[in-house]
Parts: sequence; C-alpha cells; structure tokens
Amino acid sequence: MKKQIFTLLTLLGFAVGVSAQTTYGFDTSGMTESDLTITNGSYNNHKISASAESVMTVQVKTYPITFTYDNSGGNKAKEVFTNFASDKAYLQANVKNTTITISGLTVGDIIAVDYSGKNDSEENIAGTLTGCQADVNNQTSSSKARVVNKFIATATTASIKETNNGYLLYSITIYHSVELTLSKDMVSFSDLTNKLSFENAATATTGADALKAYAASAADGSSVTLTEEVKAPASTGLILTGSKDAVYKIAILDNAVSAPTNKLVATDGTSTVSSAAVLSAGEFHPFSGGVIAAGKAYLPYANITGGDPFAGGAHSLEINFDNGTTAIKAVEAKKAENGVFYNLAGQQVAQPQKGLYIVNGKKVVIK
Repeated sequence: MKKQIFTLLTLLGFAVGVSAQTTYGFDTSGMTESDLTITNGSYNNHKISASAESVMTVQVKTYPITFTYDNSGGNKAKEVFTNFASDKAYLQANVKNTTITISGLTVGDIIAVDYSGKNDSEENIAGTLTGCQADVNNQTSSSKARVVNKFIATATTASIKETNNGYLLYSITIYHSVELTLSKDMVSFSDLTNKLSFENAATATTGADALKAYAASAADGSSVTLTEEVKAPASTGLILTGSKDAVYKIAILDNAVSAPTNKLVATDGTSTVSSAAVLSAGEFHPFSGGVIAAGKAYLPYANITGGDPFAGGAHSLEINFDNGTTAIKAVEAKKAENGVFYNLAGQQVAQPQKGLYIVNGKKVVIK
C-alpha cells in the first residue's frame, strides 16, 4: 500500500491528508479548539495565546505536524492569529524562532511550504533546518509576496525553523518523489508509472538551475516547438532542462493530470522504434532504428507535419520555445564573453563535455 502523504492546509494551518487517489480535508470555517492540542497556551476567538514566556506548541491532532513557538527570553509573541473563514486563511507566526516539525516522512520526500512575510521586510522561512535540505532555487518573500519554498527530507522527521520576523503560513504539502540525475543540460524523459509535478521539483545540488519540463506542442519540417508543462501524466514523453550532473527530486501526484498537446512519445525499453527523430546535442536528429532505453522520448515522423523531415536532405530540426525564441537565440541574447561556453538552455558551462555549445554567439561542437 502506498504510504500516506500529508498536506497541511493552513487556511488555519491545519492538516489535510492525501492518500492514493483520495483527499481528506478539514472545513476550516468549522475548526474548533478540539482539533488542536495546545501546550503552554490556549485558544479563543481565532487566537492561540501563550500563557507564559516559554515554548508554546500547537499539535495538529491525527497528523504528524507540530508548530513550536519560542516565546521565551522576553520575545513573547503572546498570540498566534488564525483565520478560519477567509478564502485567504492562514496561520500567523508573530515571532521569530517558530519551528514547523513534520514526522512520518520518507527520505527524499519533498516538503512544499506556501507562505508570505507578515510585513514589508524580506522574509526567509528557512533559518535553521534539521532533517531536510532546502531547494537551491528557493526565493525569499519580500513586501509580503507569497512564495513556495521546497525542502528535501533527509530523515523521517524534519524541522524548519524561521529566524527572521514571522510569517503567514498558507499551506504545507508533502510529496513522495522520484530521483533523476541529469546526464546533460537538456535530455528527453518519460516515466511510465507516475504522474509528476515539475513545479514542485527540488534540488540540493549547489549552483543547479531549476528543472523545467516541456512537451512538443508542434513539429514541422524545420523545427520542434516546446511548451513548458508543470504537470504530466504517466507515459508522457518530455524534454527536460536543468543542470548537468545535478540530482533532482520530482514530486509524485495522486490526483488525475490532463495530458498535454504533445508530439513526443514515451519509450518503454522493449518496443522497436523506427521512422523517428531523437534529441541529440540540443536538436532533433534522425534515429537509425532500434530499441530506445526506457525513460526517454522520441518524435515519430507521423507526428511531424509533412512527414519525414529528413527526406529532403535536412540534417536536424531546430528547437523553438513557445515564447518565440529558439534554443540558440536564447543563448545569443546573453552577453557572451570571449571563451565562455553556454549550453542550449542558456546556462554557462564551466567544463564543457561532448556536445553542442554557443561561444560568442556561434555554434561550437565538441566531439
């Protein structure tokens, strides 16, 4: 049986559990004190008030999530404000050193925390971490902007301690994940088993770019158009961009996901593929035929407008993004310094390996 995944909806900061194919939730407008276990404090009229300058804890009953408010040392917050009825409901931490502790995790789970600062100063919720690592692409909240920060569980219990100015917490979602190490900055990809959320993918690899996924929304005799997808059902052929050798965790979804408009086909590792193009060095090239390893994707000629694009002598299909740029133009738009290599995703490469790169606005192939 698939292990239960926990989601905390802080429409009041309280837990919603998500198990395979089933969602459970609290109606926050009907929340009462009986839904909480409070130590060193009390609940009354949308306020959880500390009873002394000490550590106050709020345990969400049934779910393995605890909020700890350090009100000691003269920094007493006195009250934690909640909003049960609003569409923008939240749990407000009025004091720094507030800790969220989640147990029952599996190593590799992704913890997605949706929050905003409670004033105009910059707020970083991840002051001190225990049992988890922060996604290197997390953004801080400035001017009360709402952001989602992601963390990767490294133990079965994780704690996230905020050390700035307090915050408004909207939701916490815990996802199981699949792990992927990119062999290149741009690769084809598929997963025959899992529905995936790429917007909730995370990496702790220093300097790594965020992982992005694309479907081929169109293909003709000269180019392939890629459209970004934040979610994808199982058996969806995709193109991923990120950082070579970076280790990514991709969130697994339970709920149904609509299939994108897509010309790519997922590989199963057993079927013979012919009359198709495959990704190589940032472009699509003709495939000589045979079995392609599972976990990849290919572009059948039958899905290309006009059929076989290489029959007339073309050697490759250029990749276009649906924002009007090409993989090459996206790099050329950058200021290219002499001797600096960029991959086709526009990322600087310190130690280029075999492949296609852009140097001073020109294509360079390293063999």
